[in-house]
Order: sequence, then structure tokens, then C-alpha cells
Amino acid sequence: MTARATLLACLVSLLPSVVGAQNAATQSWPTRPVRIVVSSGAGGTADILARMIGERLSPLLGQPVVIEDRPGAGGHLGAGLVARAEPDGYTLLMSGSPTHSVGPHLFKHLTYEPMRDVPPVAMVAVAPNLLVVNSSLPVRSLDDLVQLARNKPGQLTYASAGNGTSGHLAAELLKSMAHIDARHVPYKSGPDAVTGVLSGDVDFIFFTVPALLPQVEAGKLRALAITSAGRSPLVPNVPCAGNANALVSKYLEILLVLERSLYTATGPCTSA
Repeated sequence: MTARATLLACLVSLLPSVVGAQNAATQSWPTRPVRIVVSSGAGGTADILARMIGERLSPLLGQPVVIEDRPGAGGHLGAGLVARAEPDGYTLLMSGSPTHSVGPHLFKHLTYEPMRDVPPVAMVAVAPNLLVVNSSLPVRSLDDLVQLARNKPGQLTYASAGNGTSGHLAAELLKSMAHIDARHVPYKSGPDAVTGVLSGDVDFIFFTVPALLPQVEAGKLRALAITSAGRSPLVPNVPCAGNANALVSKYLEILLVLERSLYTATGPCTSA
């Protein structure tokens, strides 16, 4: 059995666990379409993963798997929607680190308790972030970007999918450790933020590889570094951030924890 088949088998076996007590209705689950809410926008990594899984789960479950993108508030809009859904196993969440790993520590007044209300079902993927700039920006390395930011303090801008997302925190960490200043421009979703960089409205972004790769390969975006321990086979010519700039290498190792956006399938917890 391949790793992909194993993952799908595990995911299918775990899905009914969000329902809790086994009753007659649960025994026949599912009897209607299953919905996967994606906490980021269409075309982002979470959306891509959800559609890949949904396409393969549907024939196994014998029911349609509907993907619904609900971006906003750094992923918390979609997560909150799932938290308030009926705990019957028919509404799941595909999300990354902002909703479960980061959000509870940054925001005092979330409308839900992530680990209680939307407990994890399965870890689906690990995705490092890629640092990219608009191809018209006169930089070809992380060193160049840091130097440009120092020459133009407060003039460069970076995009993110919202406050508390991994891209936001990665850029803030870079600013802090490289002693540079750049203005944060949060968007409703990751794909919207990428569009902002493509149009030249914003200068750079940290975002996941799958969502950026087509634009990098087309030459519309220039990749400067990747937040992983080593180079990625998807972008083999892009150095890992720790090797791209000696000044920030030690500190960007933090991103090996922070930036491993764990895209997780979750569902609302059944009441006791």
C-alpha cells in the first residue's frame, strides 16, 4: 500500500470518531454528502489538499465530498463555522497552523476553543513557506532583500493571509532578526495576498510552495529562500533560509517549527 493510500485509509477510518458514541445513525455513516470547509482561499495549499483528498474519499465513502472555501480572519472564520456546526461527522475543517497552533496564543477572544471544539482527526501534510518577491523588484537573494529594506526603511511591504498566519509571523521574525522595517499588508486569504505581490501592489510574501510554484516557474515571482531544513525538490535551486543569509540563519531555524504548516483535517467535537 502506498503512503497516499495509507493516509486515505487512515483518514476514512478516523472520520467517524468525531461523532462520538456509536449509534444506528453513525453505523451507516455517511448517508449524505460530507463537507470539508477550507479556512483559506481557493488555490491555496489547504484548498489543493482538500480537493485531492475529497476526490479520493468520495468513491470510498459512496457520497460526494463538497469543498467549501471560507477564508477570512487568518483562518478563524472557517474554523469558527466548523466549530459551530452539528457534531455529526458531516462537516470537517482543512486548516493549517494559524487556527490551532498559533491563534490561541495570539488572540484573547476567539469565538471557539480549537482543540476542544474542532479536534484534529489526521495530519495531512507538512508544507514549508517560500519567500518570493515580484520579479520586477531588484533583488535576487535574501541578502539583497535585507539590504534593500535597510536602504529604504519602512518603504517595502509584505503580504500575508492575515494576522497570525505563518507568513505574517515569518516576515515579522525576519524583520526583527535582520533589523529591517517593512509594512504588513494583510489580505483575506493567501491567494489574494499572492495576487497582491503579482500585481506589484506588495513587494514580498512568505507562502507555501504548492500555491506559489506555478507563478515562480512562469517567471512572475522570484523565489529567494525556503523555510525548511534543506532544499526542496520542487524548487531545488532555492536555498533554505538558514543558508541564504548568515545574519538571520540561527533565528530562522525557529521557522522549522513555526512554518511547518500542519494541514490538518478536523471536525467539531461531539458533546458528552
